[in-house]
Amino acid sequence: MKVFIATVILLLLAVLYVVWAMLLRHVRRERISQLLGADETAMQTDRLVGEFGRAVNLITSESGQVEVSGELWEARTARPTDRIAEGSRICVRGLRSTCLLVEAVG
Repeated sequence: MKVFIATVILLLLAVLYVVWAMLLRHVRRERISQLLGADETAMQTDRLVGEFGRAVNLITSESGQVEVSGELWEARTARPTDRIAEGSRICVRGLRSTCLLVEAVG
């Protein structure tokens, strides 16, 4: 019986440690974001630079949408004079807020 109680206590301590570690990680991430002035959306969109996707509709320097990594994003052409046709393969070259700046790829 003593072994059983000791085992249960050890398991509970292990679970509490894992939960504590996860909470601490979350709090640290939030705090770092606040210190750097970055929001969660900006941190997520940074990972998209260099990714490939498809134009959902015509993309110009003023409007358009793309699908990248299975997500729909507002997009604009990286160069003001470019136009990217619907269905074209694109590459994300940069960001403007939460709008992706894209170029057509061959």
